[in-house]
Amino acid sequence: MDTSPYYDFENFEDVKKLFQNNFEDKNFLTLLESTYRDYKMALYSNAGFWEPPFPKAEKIDYNLNFKIKIKEPFKIIYYSDSLLNLFIRGKKISLIKNSSIIDLIKKLNSGEQLQKEAVFNILDISWNLDIKKYVLDIFFENHIITVDYD
Repeated sequence: MDTSPYYDFENFEDVKKLFQNNFEDKNFLTLLESTYRDYKMALYSNAGFWEPPFPKAEKIDYNLNFKIKIKEPFKIIYYSDSLLNLFIRGKKISLIKNSSIIDLIKKLNSGEQLQKEAVFNILDISWNLDIKKYVLDIFFENHIITVDYD
């Protein structure tokens, strides 16, 4: 938290360092356009609701068999640049670019119900199980999927 006086902008250098890689080559109009795109995609991903839900405290029990399905009427919206930018229930989440995540998103957005093993098989074969669980945990804690235990 910046507790310096209102007229002291020295701490802006710290903020600037955080964003420099993302914004140093962009002009104001480009920055405004990307901000508008992200705002609109976040809003649409939450079916027009302004406020995203609080993250779930509940966790998926990976010891049990289960099926997952996207919560209607929501969709996961995304675009790729240097990262894979997901918009889930009004939140932007950036992950490494990987086509297997996009494959999973397309199946979920189609309304398909997927078994746990099918999900793990869709996600990149080179990933260990913890990475695959992490992707599912992101979806679950942000209220975009339901988990039905067998």
